[in-house]
Amino acid sequence: MRHLGVYPISGRALLPDEALRLLCRGERPFLLDGAADADGLGRYSYGGCDPVARYVDRLLDGPLPGGLGRRAQAPPLLRLQQCLAGWGPLIAVGLLGYDVGRSVERLPPRDRPDDLGLLPIDLGGYDAVYRHDRVTEESMILATSEDAAGRLRRRLLAPPPPASGSGTLGAVRFETSKDEYCRRVRRVREYLLAGDCYQVNLCHRLCARVRVEQALPLYLRLRAMAPAPLGAYLRLDPPAVGGPAPVLLSNSPELLLRANFAGPHLGRVETRPIKGTRRRDPDPARDRALAETLFAAEKDRAEHLMIVDLLRNDLGRVAVTGSVNADEAPRLVSLPTVHHLVSSVRARMLPGTGLADLLAALFPGGSITGAPKVRAMEIIDELEPVRRGPFYGALGFFSATLAELALCIRTAVVRDDELLLSVGGGIVLGSTPEEEWEETEVKAAAFLRAMA
Repeated sequence: MRHLGVYPISGRALLPDEALRLLCRGERPFLLDGAADADGLGRYSYGGCDPVARYVDRLLDGPLPGGLGRRAQAPPLLRLQQCLAGWGPLIAVGLLGYDVGRSVERLPPRDRPDDLGLLPIDLGGYDAVYRHDRVTEESMILATSEDAAGRLRRRLLAPPPPASGSGTLGAVRFETSKDEYCRRVRRVREYLLAGDCYQVNLCHRLCARVRVEQALPLYLRLRAMAPAPLGAYLRLDPPAVGGPAPVLLSNSPELLLRANFAGPHLGRVETRPIKGTRRRDPDPARDRALAETLFAAEKDRAEHLMIVDLLRNDLGRVAVTGSVNADEAPRLVSLPTVHHLVSSVRARMLPGTGLADLLAALFPGGSITGAPKVRAMEIIDELEPVRRGPFYGALGFFSATLAELALCIRTAVVRDDELLLSVGGGIVLGSTPEEEWEETEVKAAAFLRAMA
């Protein structure tokens, strides 16, 4: 964010949870929350409210006209790129839903319902943002002008709102039974045996009664109990005049995209796929054994390498020849509730590569679709009963110099007095249905603890 001025807030550091409480008095508040260091991510938190611009796109369902394939720049992504260019130094923050990928790939039309109704592309443009550095404990404002910084500063220096508890939350239930999910896993294995694909990421949802006003205390509890490096709180605009505003609560650890469009790192792009999961255990010896088992597991490594190869290919579409490189082996990253296997895939973008090209190459993320990607997406459309909507899209920011997006995994939506959370995992030939169900329970653990 090199084109923004740096302005002080006050004489003390303002922690992200304090800042978020104050920002939530404004319109469309957000916190991109580096609540924990994991794999070198999570140093900075960014927050804001009261955007001065907004961009939305409902997209077109179905394949691109004229039989265009993956290399084409889909019109919605070009429109997005052109809009952001027109915003100049504004910081764009918001959501790119899973269906952005359908504006790129050729897929048959779907008959699955969209029961959330959130816009596939939904961004706000902010002329001032709060930033907190977790390492130096410094807080500051990045803004386009002193006036913009002053408006945000007044928000952040206002008397703090009274603390509020989350109240009673409804019981959590899975929308899909264990038996039905296991049946779908077995169906995926039939496709794998038939040679349709190598891996499919299959998901299901849990839900609970949660009022929209409970979203903020629930998120603060979540970040305190299970901090994540790429967490987020984002209140969207109401879909109808006078209606409640949906809220996204994200506990994501996975970096989909970090790209530099200016400065000393011009043209560098990175993605960090996660594949391979084990639960944490409170006993240190058992916890260490679980981590070692994951690191040595042949099935998990194979699952991981499939996605790394897929992302190498995705980045290769927009990269200088020979510049794509990936880690030789995955590394173990431990979060409060899970152990993961993580790799980095990096490249240098071809000169003239724009944001639309980059998003077209990566969307939707390989780790939440499967390989080959298009066939995996077709199987997902067949077996998942509702559209994914915001789930497994991406949430983050775009500036004139930098783009950073986290995958919307471990991400919930609160709207109409209901919380919905989607969890899933990669299915390969070595998968067993019961173990896949248990893995989804492990991935929901942070939210379940926060809601208990």
